[in-house]
Amino acid sequence: MTPQDHPQIIRVRYATGYSITMTVVSSVLLIVGVVALLGGVLSFYLLTGTLLLIFGILSFSRPYYSYDPATGTLVMYALIGKFNKTYGSPKGEQVYFNGVQVMRSLPNGKQRKLPGFGVNKEDVGRLAQVLVAVQQQQQAQATQPQVTEPPAAQPPVAQPPVA
Repeated sequence: MTPQDHPQIIRVRYATGYSITMTVVSSVLLIVGVVALLGGVLSFYLLTGTLLLIFGILSFSRPYYSYDPATGTLVMYALIGKFNKTYGSPKGEQVYFNGVQVMRSLPNGKQRKLPGFGVNKEDVGRLAQVLVAVQQQQQAQATQPQVTEPPAAQPPVAQPPVA
């Protein structure tokens, strides 16, 4: 399932500056590696530049993570492969915004911050608004008194006559 399949899923992308920087630096490393290869030396920069260039190009199109408010699931995507990490309700955790950054509350009570280096700040702002709204909704439901209706009166059942 991708974020494009469901429009209510909040998608957090990589920051454009981060993607551009990664692409430019990797291109420089790749050029240095090719120059070294032309000089007859197999360089570490050739492999590093190639991998970072792939990561830089993919960071323009792949999301960093996405949040589904309906299920409380946050998925952190890997740039290559299917090594996605899932946080939130499926693991018994709660994803929330503490006013500064996105956090997760583990089932044992510990709190961990979610990685956020190189993310688009506007997308994180939208995610924070949704997380705060979800928190307020959960608090409102927790403070509402539980109203239980008395069971409906059952009409008496007619007993067959005893002979």
